[in-house]
Amino acid sequence: MLINCHSDPPKKESTSKPKPIDRFPLNDDRRTRSLKYFGSDPSTGLVTEMLSADKNIAAKNVSMMKSVKLDQFDQISERMKNSLTKVLELDFLSWIQENSIPPIKSGRHTLIKSPSGTGKTLSYAIPIVDILYQGPQQITRSDGIHVLIIVPTKELAKQTCTVFSQVLKNFNWIQIGAVYGEDKRKSEKSRLRKGINILVCTPGRIHDHLLNTYSLKLNNLKILVIDEADMLLDLGYENKIHQIISELRQRCEILDFKKVQTILLSATLDQRVSKLSFGLLANPVFVDASPSEKVALAHELLSCNSQLSQTVVVVPTKWRFVALIWFLHKILSQDKISKVILFVANIYSVKFFTSALREMFDCYHKFFNKLKVEFFELHGSMEIKERMKIFSGFSQTVTGLLVTTDVAARGLDFKNVSWVVQYDPARCPVDYVHRVGRTARAGKEGSSALFLSPHEVGYLEILIESGMKVEQQYDLPQLSSGWLKQKFGQDSKLKKHAIEDEGSSVHNTLKTLVEGSPDLMHLASKCFTACVKSYASYPKNLKKFFNPRVLHIGHLANSLGLEQAPKNISRTLKDGAAAQILDRKRKMSSRNAPISMNIGKKIVNKVKATPRAISTSEYTSKLMNGPTTKKSKF
Repeated sequence: MLINCHSDPPKKESTSKPKPIDRFPLNDDRRTRSLKYFGSDPSTGLVTEMLSADKNIAAKNVSMMKSVKLDQFDQISERMKNSLTKVLELDFLSWIQENSIPPIKSGRHTLIKSPSGTGKTLSYAIPIVDILYQGPQQITRSDGIHVLIIVPTKELAKQTCTVFSQVLKNFNWIQIGAVYGEDKRKSEKSRLRKGINILVCTPGRIHDHLLNTYSLKLNNLKILVIDEADMLLDLGYENKIHQIISELRQRCEILDFKKVQTILLSATLDQRVSKLSFGLLANPVFVDASPSEKVALAHELLSCNSQLSQTVVVVPTKWRFVALIWFLHKILSQDKISKVILFVANIYSVKFFTSALREMFDCYHKFFNKLKVEFFELHGSMEIKERMKIFSGFSQTVTGLLVTTDVAARGLDFKNVSWVVQYDPARCPVDYVHRVGRTARAGKEGSSALFLSPHEVGYLEILIESGMKVEQQYDLPQLSSGWLKQKFGQDSKLKKHAIEDEGSSVHNTLKTLVEGSPDLMHLASKCFTACVKSYASYPKNLKKFFNPRVLHIGHLANSLGLEQAPKNISRTLKDGAAAQILDRKRKMSSRNAPISMNIGKKIVNKVKATPRAISTSEYTSKLMNGPTTKKSKF
């Protein structure tokens, strides 16, 4: 495989501390040939043509909020209306809520398809609580589980439990609970033994309790909810779902399982979800919040909320980080109360960008109007308690930046997110929709930005054909305008190469930070290697836009503040890993080294005894080499 690996020659590692931003001169003569990218970009015309082209596609963004006034909706009880008005401060129901509540309350099996951020959880929480409230008898703890809700992740389980707790404020005799692996099984069994009427759970945990917890009362089970069905299938839970259904049928012998009402919700409806719904739902009511017009494409027409404004940022690979700094300055300086979610491709990118952006914001604090921006990072390798802490902290902060992988792309409902920035593009249009669904929720306005290199702009056509409506485009000169005006004043005349000089200055600041910090240098190197691997793992249908042969990995390394050639970066990481292994071996050998002991006048070297175990394997016990005598210690 041919990969362009050209890069600037490596410099000696600097141990000096990062300099303040004022010491970086405006007129820096260290311009490189790649500064030509600050000028006109041939890809700009192509992007403009894509955005203005008429694809004969119907309206992409669907208005689904404020469909009907709550006081005019007669399908729910007055007690429920009062609870929604006082506790949740709801005056309107969304389209999906208005159309989902009647079939659920009538006891019909229901299949709901709706984009993220349209109030799907309330669309089944409201009628379920109302059904339990209006039942023939008031339910009690001893009744056991009436409603079982299966969700794909622990974060979504906690979030769903929170929504139900708010709805249940005026129905305090109905008990809500969750089992998703945060606590030990013993404490979960104790809660189940006391009695839970609405149980929210993850697939693995509920399957474990179905097999091992005899105090799990299911004789009164009335409703089964499977939320985010497409995500459950993406995470490989299809077999687990079928096992859970099989166990439920066995545990509900007294009650005919066919009488249990099933509600299935999904943001997308592909062949796998259709197959799952066909096996679970008998003659269901289908509630579809997506556009009714169809497009003759190989993939499904997707939709986002009408309150969402979508933007594309086209910049060369080498200046991607500089463009990110200028873009964050542009959006954070407009509004003092702003939350941003930054999506990247892998865990090492999360760690590097969180650290690097924090350092860059400290250097350029004057440019960000001395905003106290809190930084958060979230990825799949974090412990559940730490992830919950991050989720809670980012939800409560006023101005924050969350750097995350796709672990936060689905199901999580962060409050008041103004912008979603996709630094690394999503791997398919469906993932794109889930990412941008973290903003413009519950009728509020929101914005999204997608970063692309010039050779990746063809990806836009896939998004547009899939139903996305990209409205605006930025390039480096446009992003730098606000930054330069703040630095030199509104009326000052800028020099010919002001953009190039300032871009180089920002880039050199990053290089100084990386070179001056061994930890940041290590994170940048790890981030580089992980990004190269992530870029090579795009699906086949997107390879023509995200081709590893076209990606200039030397510029990619340089954009992260690394001066070394790509092959030297990999070699340095390997040498560091080898040094750690050698150090570990030295420590192990020192433990087994002889110990000198004085016995009278003699010095005896006593070797530390290491316990051995007899192995019956023909490979480890050398049975193939003939009999050997070996002492064993038990």
